[in-house]
Amino acid sequence: MFLRQVNDMKDKLVQVVSFLWPLDANLAKSRLEADGIRCYFFDEMTITMYWLYSNALHGVKLYVKADDLERAYEILNDENEIELETDDRCPKCNLANIYYENVDQRWLYLSWLLLGIPLPFFHDRWTCRDCGYSRDE
Repeated sequence: MFLRQVNDMKDKLVQVVSFLWPLDANLAKSRLEADGIRCYFFDEMTITMYWLYSNALHGVKLYVKADDLERAYEILNDENEIELETDDRCPKCNLANIYYENVDQRWLYLSWLLLGIPLPFFHDRWTCRDCGYSRDE
């Protein structure tokens, strides 16, 4: 009896998208459910337990009712993402034109191989494009 109910439910559902990882599928499901669209997963638990099966099963499949398909596409393809405001400003000139300067890891590994210890003067830092001020991380 339960199997027949599941088959009836599958007939009314349409696949929206499939994801390689369950985390990505859960993010999309949360976004759709926040807008009132009911979602269902297939193969989520299998891929969560045996992640190597993800390619063989074509990922975690996200299904919605056929009536909500177009609206689900609109929500998932929405280009107007909310951008978080950064409060990082240069302490010297108070402008928000700063960038993160990452140290090339090859120099750290090279110093570790040649000297036996990584050199401590290599640091990641924030640098202002306007005034040149830099702050170590």
